[in-house]
Amino acid sequence: MSKEYQHIGLYGHNVGSLEFTQSGLSWKSSDSGVAAQSFASDKVESLGWSIFGRMGYLRVVMTDGTEHRLDGFPATEDAFTELKENVKSTFDKKLGKLKLSTAGSSFGVHELKNSRMTVSESVFNEDEENVAPGKEMMSFDLREVSQCVTPGNNRNEIEIQFHESDTLEKNSDQLVQIRFYVPPDPEVDPTDKTIETEAQELLSSIMSDENIKQTTGKAMAEFEESTFLYPRGRYSLDLFDTFMRMHGNKYDFKIKYSDISKLFLLDKSDEINSFFIIALEKPIRQGNQRYQHLVVQVSKEHGEMTLTLPDPNPYPDLDDTMSGKSSNMMAKVFKSITGKKVFVSGKFVSKYEKKCINCSHKANEGYLYPLEKQFIWLNKPPIVVRFDEIESVEFQRYGGGGGGSTRNFDLAISLKGSQSKEYIFSSIEKAEYKNLQEFISNKKVKIKNLKANESTRKPAYDEGDSDDEVVHMDDEDSEDDGDYGAVDAKRDEEPDSDDSDSDSDSDMSEGSDVREMRAKASGKRPSDGSSKPRPKKIKVAAASKKKGGKKKKKDPNAPKGAKGSYMYFSMDARPKFKEEDPTLSFGDLAKKISAAWKELSDENKVPFEEAAEEDKKRYNKEMENYNPPSSDSDSSSDSDSDSDSDSDSDGGKKKKKKKKKVSPKKVKDPNAPKAAKGSYMFFSMDARPKFKEEDPTLSFGDLAKKISAAWKEMDTEAKQPFEEQASADKERYKKETAEYEAMKAEAMAMLSSDSDSDGEGAAAGAGDDDSD
Repeated sequence: MSKEYQHIGLYGHNVGSLEFTQSGLSWKSSDSGVAAQSFASDKVESLGWSIFGRMGYLRVVMTDGTEHRLDGFPATEDAFTELKENVKSTFDKKLGKLKLSTAGSSFGVHELKNSRMTVSESVFNEDEENVAPGKEMMSFDLREVSQCVTPGNNRNEIEIQFHESDTLEKNSDQLVQIRFYVPPDPEVDPTDKTIETEAQELLSSIMSDENIKQTTGKAMAEFEESTFLYPRGRYSLDLFDTFMRMHGNKYDFKIKYSDISKLFLLDKSDEINSFFIIALEKPIRQGNQRYQHLVVQVSKEHGEMTLTLPDPNPYPDLDDTMSGKSSNMMAKVFKSITGKKVFVSGKFVSKYEKKCINCSHKANEGYLYPLEKQFIWLNKPPIVVRFDEIESVEFQRYGGGGGGSTRNFDLAISLKGSQSKEYIFSSIEKAEYKNLQEFISNKKVKIKNLKANESTRKPAYDEGDSDDEVVHMDDEDSEDDGDYGAVDAKRDEEPDSDDSDSDSDSDMSEGSDVREMRAKASGKRPSDGSSKPRPKKIKVAAASKKKGGKKKKKDPNAPKGAKGSYMYFSMDARPKFKEEDPTLSFGDLAKKISAAWKELSDENKVPFEEAAEEDKKRYNKEMENYNPPSSDSDSSSDSDSDSDSDSDSDGGKKKKKKKKKVSPKKVKDPNAPKAAKGSYMFFSMDARPKFKEEDPTLSFGDLAKKISAAWKEMDTEAKQPFEEQASADKERYKKETAEYEAMKAEAMAMLSSDSDSDGEGAAAGAGDDDSD
């Protein structure tokens, strides 16, 4: 005879109904989309009853060690008696009462059995030497453990981390980590690292039971001791058929390929290494730190590796033995086994023919990679910004106050959405502006202040060959989401001659520095054929400029000009459109008003035309009574200015007006070391994005005031980190200045020696001409 209970919850699921049948227990969810759960009578090892709070709980332990918990029973003795009879008739087992500890004890004893860890209260015998388990404090299934480690250098603690469930409702709580302290043996020397502590013995027992480090089968590919930049350390990577293992000295992770969203292979600017990035759907965790992206630094050196592939081989792009650049081999193996695309650098090329731009985010320096569909910034932590997520970008501090006095500019990226999140990448060299601006424009990303930057662009130094063509990669290499395999194979088959050639043209090579310094000192372009000759600039006078050179001043007492019908319509429509959408810019607002005027019928335009006609009458009437001021002073000033320029003493040519001699502004060498930042500047770089995130409406001046006020309120201890950064930057500046002066002196010495030898050659040549 069956018995059914309603509103019974199953741990890990929602509420449903529980039924006792002849074959066992059957639980059905109230949600039709959730599969039913059944517990056969021959698979049930034991059942237990407990009361916690206002409900009764039924614990079902299976023969394989798994445990299921059912709640929602009435917390009465009658309910327990009825449930006891049903268990007896169905399973022929006794339903016992579980004694749970609610005293809040901190210490207890543990027991490991059937992949389950149980912690109970400590019960001492009469002599208080032997300890026995008492009431149960907690228990959990070790199969839910993701990893178990000893945190930091504490050998007497273990930290157990659990898999995070993505099926729970939003804002629900779940257990993700628990830490145990195991008292050390007083007879064991704590400084002896060769002897395992009791905590380490417990860790070994859990690891062997849960099989975190045990995997079935042999790995198909192994990358030993790979250098990880994020998280920092050395980890070995083992690739299996459905997951990969990432294990180091302390932490061990098992990552399913289904949890990998993207893979990236990006060239590092040093041309020696590459960055291989693994983007995860579910971040891994070390303590309280989450890691959404794994960044591996891989060498470009030629190497070989052996794979253990199954027979038949399901990966046609892989062979048992592979050779080529280490970075390319890693990308090819990951692409084939994981089934994920590998994104490579796009068509963007910096001024120095690199695939990235050196810049800073907050107080951290790193590399910004403009790809075909997103920006990637590499440091701690990595930042990925897709173009379709960008609301607008803005080039900040580019004009340098209209004089171009700064050598760097900032790139501010504002994201879409109500939060208006913003990333600011600072300290970008001005030489990178043109390529970066053209790249962003081609991606149809909105640039806020493009026209303002173009109008105020007055570089304070030679930015190099701005008219040179930008050298792009082949289409095959530049495809952001193309087939990496073809690119990879092509690179591996070709010899490394490109690398050697690029070394000779590197900006960091001694030869190119000396050639550039000599060319600047002599006023000539470098003769190594590395760049095109700069065309001569021809000054052309503006066609609209009059001979007088001075604009006639308008009389402030003159009547105000008459407004047209469109102007009256604009004055009426502008506040309405602005009220509908306050975010409209000046240009967008003007476009909307113009479109609305064009759609307006002739009948609806009549009120505005009448207003314009009335204003025109007003203007004509005021002009009748208006007497313009005398122009004697203006004519005299004009004649004085013309007297200097209308002289005909030089064959009819006019002399230019004499101007006050102004000493030319000293051009700063772009190769000179970057000036050292002060402690306040480092604090400002760190605090600015925080204040901007708190209140995006802050203007530049208000933001500066808040930063200044916060700096003044800080004590000496709080300022210490920024003082240290400033001190380190000052030492960097001293070192670079010394190297720069030495290089400059050497270049000038070489130039002097070359000019002396050229003079002797010229004299010898003159003698030969005379003798002939």
